[in-house]
Amino acid sequence: MAITVTKFLIDFYNVVILKRRLPLRLRKLIDNLLYRSKFEEALITFSNGKLLDNSNYDIELHIVTSASDALMAVCAAKSLLLTGINAEVVIHSDGTLNDEHKRLFRSNFAYCRILSPEDKQELPSEIKRLRDELPNLFLEHQQAIGKVASIGSRNAWSMKVFDFHLHSLTRKFLILDSDTLFMNEPEMLKEWIMNGETCMYAQPHFPNLRVRKNTLISKLNVPNVIESFNGGLLAIDKKLVSLNQITDLVSTLLSDKEINVYGDECIWRILLSKTNSIPFPIEDYPLIASRNKYLEIKKSNKDYAYIHFLLKYRYGIYTNHLRKLNAKKL
Repeated sequence: MAITVTKFLIDFYNVVILKRRLPLRLRKLIDNLLYRSKFEEALITFSNGKLLDNSNYDIELHIVTSASDALMAVCAAKSLLLTGINAEVVIHSDGTLNDEHKRLFRSNFAYCRILSPEDKQELPSEIKRLRDELPNLFLEHQQAIGKVASIGSRNAWSMKVFDFHLHSLTRKFLILDSDTLFMNEPEMLKEWIMNGETCMYAQPHFPNLRVRKNTLISKLNVPNVIESFNGGLLAIDKKLVSLNQITDLVSTLLSDKEINVYGDECIWRILLSKTNSIPFPIEDYPLIASRNKYLEIKKSNKDYAYIHFLLKYRYGIYTNHLRKLNAKKL
């Protein structure tokens, strides 16, 4: 008993006093009590409403999602279409979406393809092999740094490397994370859809490259390594990034374990570093990873086009943005 109390006091001192933050379990409990119900209410409100007619689409929007994030995925896609971008919504289930989730997507979008793992059995043998081996490669590198994602996440990331190209019918397509929203007209993205000859990617506020640049340059012949990269929003042109390029790169990564790859973003970073690509400007397409960063952005009073919420429902930031969108919609 005395040892347990002593450990608690030491942990309390290290976390609360020295680091000036709440223990993780207590923080999660407080977040759930303060923000979760309002977050879920806002999701349901925004995802209800009239069917969006996206029949004359110019581009595809691809989202990999799960049962726990299905409502967010609906809201992310809906927020994009409400800016005037006409896209076919292509939902890639991680295997957890049920018939109710599928009805939810189809009740919001007139043109919506929903692809489940069981729909994807007839893959070319080489791609199937690479797609099956990739989650273990992610695991191997994650174990080396002591941060291991679930098998479900690693399988979903493998899907995000191959499946968009495999199921895309248009030359250009967008990749969007579920925890994102479009708040205003994305002029740069609209121009890319009409006339763009590059690929585009979102970025964090600080460089996040976790492999030596020289390694990428020497082993993969990457001329301009992207140092700040985020896969929350990608605009892909298949003329610049082909399925063959993806399979060649993954084959190399599986055979040369010196190049660290922790998830799909590592692979997309390399692919876009090897071709003509430009970032979405961070001031118009921000990524929110902390409350302080959000308060800093809010202080600027800038009307950003898009926002990526790594915090999800914490602090009520996502909920407040969704309420603003719902007010516009009404």
